[in-house]
Amino acid sequence: MPVKVLVTVLTYPCPSLKYVETVCTAGVTEDGRWVRMYPLRLRMLDNDIHKWHWYEFDLE
Repeated sequence: MPVKVLVTVLTYPCPSLKYVETVCTAGVTEDGRWVRMYPLRLRMLDNDIHKWHWYEFDLE
């Protein structure tokens, strides 16, 4: 189920043998919980991710 997250932190992309390139991303859900999303394959997403924008993610 998608969760709406306000992205507040994006790290610099880091090359990875296993995931190609990853970015550690964090944000706040609509109910105020902090979430960390890793590994996020930023360049493989359909849309660019920017800080201070709301996005929907499938979180585990």
